[in-house]
Amino acid sequence: MLDSLRRAARSSAPAMPSISAGRQDVALDGLLDAADALAAQLPDRLSGRRVGVALPTGVDYLVASIALLSIEATVVPCNHAWWPRDLRVALEASRVDAVVAVGATAEACAEVCPTLGFS
Repeated sequence: MLDSLRRAARSSAPAMPSISAGRQDVALDGLLDAADALAAQLPDRLSGRRVGVALPTGVDYLVASIALLSIEATVVPCNHAWWPRDLRVALEASRVDAVVAVGATAEACAEVCPTLGFS
């Protein structure tokens, strides 16, 4: 699937495919470039692992998900607005090895993660 997206982004079609998410619009090639840059920064240990993505719906969510898929991680969608107790239940049930989150959700994950045995 990622190869198909890359071919579409690199095509010489007159209208470049773009993604709209909320108030953000980004060309498909820009989205893939951002995902490639993030994937290059991800630790090797995440390859083949289950990784929660607890970000608001939008371009950042897509970039993180595509980056994780490109390193062959399994993306586990999590609602960024969950209360810590709900987040704990979801993370334990899905047996994730790591979580991509920001802000208050990242703080909640930091509280939950030590009890799950990962950081």
